[in-house]
Amino acid sequence: MLNQLIQLILLVIASIIVMIFHEFPKSIVYEIMSNHGNKTDKENIFALYQYIDPIGLIFCITNMAGFSKPYVYRLNDKRLSKTLAITGYFSLLSVFAISMVMLNIMNFRFQGLSINDISLASNYGYTFILYLASISMGMFLINLFPIATFDMGLLIASKSTDKFYFIISNDYFIKVFLILFLLFNIFSNVTFLIINFCMFI
Repeated sequence: MLNQLIQLILLVIASIIVMIFHEFPKSIVYEIMSNHGNKTDKENIFALYQYIDPIGLIFCITNMAGFSKPYVYRLNDKRLSKTLAITGYFSLLSVFAISMVMLNIMNFRFQGLSINDISLASNYGYTFILYLASISMGMFLINLFPIATFDMGLLIASKSTDKFYFIISNDYFIKVFLILFLLFNIFSNVTFLIINFCMFI
């Protein structure tokens, strides 16, 4: 019971970290590139709690794939929209790549050792990093969905205003498909395959 509680806490912390690492760099890029000079907004980007989405957190815990709460963007520049989307994808892939490197190093370190030889703290550390890898890749896959507030939505906004309005007008139906993907664990299954593929050791 205690072990399950600790794993749940680690999963929640990992999910929150990935959410912040996904949105915080985007908010910095937005404030640098938008040049609207509002000092209050620039101070608000450091309120890290604002990037935590409660619904997204529940999906992270139950499906290893969720979403963060986006910073309030005023999108009137296609170049800015594209840069924000690329920043979001890059930040998630960076967390995933660093996590996979650490997992492979730990696998090499633990190779040949029995479970009794590995400390409990190391086990929890490994689990935490695995959660970081899973959540970051799951969130990356979810952001491939054409939803206005997701990174793919920002990419579409950078290419075509008409297509962006189309996904806004069909937001309900797109979100239904997203929920179905989550319910059938498609994101988590794909994430599992990617992680296994990236385990070189």
